[in-house]
Amino acid sequence: PISPVIPTVPRGPPLPRTPYDASGALPLCAL
Repeated sequence: PISPVIPTVPRGPPLPRTPYDASGALPLCAL
């Protein structure tokens, strides 16, 4: 199953780590 995602607030240059980051969201498991 896909992990739930939450909108993130821009805090500097984007750091693409997962497909979610590319969409401007971050997996909850990464928090």
